[in-house]
Amino acid sequence: MAFAILPEIQKDLDILTSRFNEYLDVKSTEPQAVVSYPFQKPGKLLRPACFLVCCHMLHYHEDQKYILGSVCEFIHIASLLHDDVIDEAKLRRNRFTSSQMFGPTLAILSGDYIYATACHLMTTCGSFKVLNIFTDAVRQMSLSEITQWEVLWDPDKSSKYYDSIIAGKTAGLFSACFEVPAVLAKASEEIQLGFKKFGFLLGKLFQMTDDYLDYVGTTGELGKERLKDLKTGKITLPLLYAMEESRELSLRIKEIAFKKEITETELLEIQKQVTDSGGLEKTQKKMSEIVLELETLLENFKKNNFHVPTLEFLHDMMTYWLVRHQ
Repeated sequence: MAFAILPEIQKDLDILTSRFNEYLDVKSTEPQAVVSYPFQKPGKLLRPACFLVCCHMLHYHEDQKYILGSVCEFIHIASLLHDDVIDEAKLRRNRFTSSQMFGPTLAILSGDYIYATACHLMTTCGSFKVLNIFTDAVRQMSLSEITQWEVLWDPDKSSKYYDSIIAGKTAGLFSACFEVPAVLAKASEEIQLGFKKFGFLLGKLFQMTDDYLDYVGTTGELGKERLKDLKTGKITLPLLYAMEESRELSLRIKEIAFKKEITETELLEIQKQVTDSGGLEKTQKKMSEIVLELETLLENFKKNNFHVPTLEFLHDMMTYWLVRHQ
């Protein structure tokens, strides 16, 4: 991470990741190679990091935090395995995807196993509310992927469903990563709702940042192919905003959408038009509005005498995502 992670959180993250293989519990050599592959080069571990940050804020230090913190990452990893098959992605975290290494069938089956393992781990806490929060997040992730697939290459439908897609695709799991620790710590209903809302908004901010960077980042910086969303027909916020400002661009996208494929030259031309039409600027403005909402929630958290360093960490995280492109 480009923002400083707290030593106590890093220590917990190290413990959590060291238990991944134990939780996955795959003893046969060949299946283990497939299932463990996406964990061999950990990403930013943002979801379990957020989960552990919330545990520290709420002074929850039971061993259960490692189990359910792992659930956050397992759900995320499983969804990536499925996404990469659907998108025919070649790179993830600057190396070949599981689909490229082992084929799409094994990648999907591996994702299924990791999802199933996450569900098994959820049950260990004995809380129906925790189980409901996590399983609802998975349901919404799946539903948003179906919706996103149905609106590919359709700028009109993409505009209508963009908010619901990112809510289910990303914000829902972030929301669960914040709400579950509050449930485990037996916090008040008001605090649980506050954590849930903070996680949801943070997830939206993260996805908008990702959509933004798809237009300005390099393959090396992103760890995946640049302009990947546009290549696969996903019409995200920067392009939607740019199309509102440029009728010429809107007509061009509809022409491309009709043939449902895009050349490298067209990609670069549209990338430039998105910038010139203010699509990136308007996206950043929207992100800034979300940060203001998050800062208000943080101020409310401070009134509850939560762990101050973790509050500062959350503030650093959200402001980093806002200015990550600079």
